[in-house]
Amino acid sequence: MELSEKLYDPDPRIRFEASLDYYLNKQTFERKWPRACAGAANAWLLMCGPSPGAADVENDVWQGGPNRPVDEQPSIGPFAGQINFSTNRSRNEKFMTLATECFQGSRKYAAALTALVNLDWGHNANSKIIPDDYLRLGCGFVFDVLRDCRPRVILTMANTPGRTWDHLRNHLSCYSTGLIQTKLENMVVKFPEVSFCTLLLKSPITPSYAVQKNRLDDVGNAIKLFLAHN
Repeated sequence: MELSEKLYDPDPRIRFEASLDYYLNKQTFERKWPRACAGAANAWLLMCGPSPGAADVENDVWQGGPNRPVDEQPSIGPFAGQINFSTNRSRNEKFMTLATECFQGSRKYAAALTALVNLDWGHNANSKIIPDDYLRLGCGFVFDVLRDCRPRVILTMANTPGRTWDHLRNHLSCYSTGLIQTKLENMVVKFPEVSFCTLLLKSPITPSYAVQKNRLDDVGNAIKLFLAHN
């Protein structure tokens, strides 16, 4: 069944309402995503990190790098984008607080229209030791996901430090149309098959740790400025 274009509308309200209709009609999104990429199949907000972090159990450790499985099942609906880590659960609320700020304070939009993706799929408690080649390779997988969900905002996490931003910015630079004047590093991109621009924003926040109010405001203000002019 062909998906409604309203599921990918640049306005999060329209995208959210279309997602509810899709969910209530008991439709199922069938395409799979690369491992360590999950959430809303029509995410308005794409949060990008370096890796999924430490493994939940010792006998199920993902190696990362080449040969990445494509076995994650995204979905569409009111809770498709809810962040729900099974370990270190304190991260869940921090990630959702950051996502909510990106939606200018709407938790219901954040819960429905967020996806969390990673450049590498390996379990690494220390993201600083992930090889650059793995991160660079992962940009292609993340690019496939963002073309699938057509996000309005792509937010790179602040860990690694900065390598997630560097690699993804370099990968998407050929689609750049410029930037917005804000204190956070950013790039505005326009993909050929999409009718609207997307903001790639370097987050000053690592949600696995404390979320500082002033940095949260910086993220929200940058997105608000982008939306006002794009």
